[in-house]
Amino acid sequence: MEKTLLGFVSYKILNYALEKYTTKKLAMNYTAMTHATSAGIVWLFGTPTLMICNSGGYFLFDMYYLFKNRKFNFMNLLYYYHHTAFLYYMSLSPVKYNWVNILGLGEVSNLPNYIVYHYLKTDPTGEQLKKWKIVQKVWYGSMRIIVASILTYNEMNHPERFWKVLPVLPLYGFGLLWAGFMITQ
Repeated sequence: MEKTLLGFVSYKILNYALEKYTTKKLAMNYTAMTHATSAGIVWLFGTPTLMICNSGGYFLFDMYYLFKNRKFNFMNLLYYYHHTAFLYYMSLSPVKYNWVNILGLGEVSNLPNYIVYHYLKTDPTGEQLKKWKIVQKVWYGSMRIIVASILTYNEMNHPERFWKVLPVLPLYGFGLLWAGFMITQ
């Protein structure tokens, strides 16, 4: 728990500093992008303990931020569920459960989303936005529809793990829905 709190404080400080230089929404976007980038690095080169510190801390920070700064609505409820379910999932053994790979893939697949948001807010009619929207569709769509499907199938296909992983399964559905929405835009 101390490691998760350390991550929470780190993201809170980062977001506070970013808000001094840009809008609240862009500061939060850059904070989220920092998380996704660092989660990808930790996925490739770190340890499950470091992943818990980084992503657990970010999930706690994001829930705090939502509670403090955003209205309670259905979309934010989905974020609360996502973060709570993943905090639970990260409490399971990283040797027995595949949450490190699933989290790493999920966060890396989100990276183009933050770039698209940046251009939506800073240059909404520019060519970079058009380019990054294509990258976003291909990258996020292929990662979530193809790779996440394989990882989820492998995780759910073990009867001894099924019931413990079941609360996390809706997150896979969220990713597929978002990929479908993104691709059709």
